[in-house]
Amino acid sequence: MKSHIKIEDLVAHKPPMILLDTVLDWQSNFIRTDLTIRSNSPFFCDGCVPSYVAIEYMAQTVAAYSGLKNKEKGNPIRLGFLLGTRQLKLVDTVFERNQYLIVEASSLYDDGEMGAFECRVLRDEQNVAEAILNVYQPSNDDQLKEILSNE
Repeated sequence: MKSHIKIEDLVAHKPPMILLDTVLDWQSNFIRTDLTIRSNSPFFCDGCVPSYVAIEYMAQTVAAYSGLKNKEKGNPIRLGFLLGTRQLKLVDTVFERNQYLIVEASSLYDDGEMGAFECRVLRDEQNVAEAILNVYQPSNDDQLKEILSNE
């Protein structure tokens, strides 16, 4: 499904920590988002953003996927957690100002709370980062309150 949905309508983050621009496309097990590296982008320093920030680009893409699924069911946007990253590969050390990036995430597993997503970041149609993200989104507010009270 083609779209240009604003990320802030789909994730529990608030500016300035919304790192993505829009949802370009999504399907039942896939999402594609985009962003442009700007001088006012979070983590921008000395003309670039470190490439390890790609993990958060991927995580926010997964959060947007979850937000779309929740909106589709008429449910509110829920807070989720990045549990871990496997098989992270970073091609470059930085993303330069004005670079346009596409972020893709494909669901490998999703039981409604636990999930695993194969993710990648593309620049000029070339992979510049990839990883498998393991995520958790509590199904109810009581579980969330318990998690947050233990921090």
